[in-house]
Amino acid sequence: MSWSAVVAAAAIEAARLKTLVDSNAVLAAGLPLIREQFGVPVGFPPAVLAAAEDAAKRVPNAHVDRTAMPFVTLDPASSTDLDQAFAIERSGADLLLHYAIADVAWFVDDGGVIDAEAWKRGTTLYLPDGKAGLYPPVLAEAAASLLPSGRGRRWCSPCALRPMARRRSRGRNARSFAVGRSSLMTA
Repeated sequence: MSWSAVVAAAAIEAARLKTLVDSNAVLAAGLPLIREQFGVPVGFPPAVLAAAEDAAKRVPNAHVDRTAMPFVTLDPASSTDLDQAFAIERSGADLLLHYAIADVAWFVDDGGVIDAEAWKRGTTLYLPDGKAGLYPPVLAEAAASLLPSGRGRRWCSPCALRPMARRRSRGRNARSFAVGRSSLMTA
């Protein structure tokens, strides 16, 4: 299926979606009660926020600079925690796929307050009216994000895609700087 056919099919599906109008604010009033009932965290403890602010200021060491590589993120349009991206380039008859994923571990001290809070939360919870993040926004949406305004720290994994669907590894994983140059948005 061609890319234009995929985009057309997505547009048709999006047109089928309905908008929920909560004119009596029943949903708006109920969401905080559901969060409370299920113990969904609101914000972060001050010690975690302070540690995250300090961690975001760390000066990287031994990182490869891959900011010139045209990485593309694939996330919903409203996403602010861009944590993975890819870049594809020709290498002779091969296509070389570079995959980058957030290296939050570089910012988080093992056993520290950020680490303890993340283990307590377990995952980012995406909710109808927001999210309860795994990590504080200063890390998830800034220092460790692939937003074009930052220099996110990433593990980069290059992989050669050869004709006839054969795969072989090229290069080594390395802690790197990478930024998203553009974004393919999902609905």
